[in-house]
Amino acid sequence: MAFRRVGPQPNAHWARCCKRSYVLQYRVPVRSRRYTIGPHGVWTPEPARKEALVQLARVAKGENPAEEREQDHTAIAMKQL
Repeated sequence: MAFRRVGPQPNAHWARCCKRSYVLQYRVPVRSRRYTIGPHGVWTPEPARKEALVQLARVAKGENPAEEREQDHTAIAMKQL
């Protein structure tokens, strides 16, 4: 997996991984997190970079996009209600 630096944070990178998806890797105070932007083909490199910068701006504000997405996936679905 090849990472490329995005933005001023030394530990913020985006990459195309083995599944050909664009991934943002960043560090929050406790640990390193990965946020999948989307699959290659649907996303091209330039929009993926722009989305990575948007998500990094959220991280700089103190938000954790990967954790928020994880909570959304574990939320109760309408079928389960």
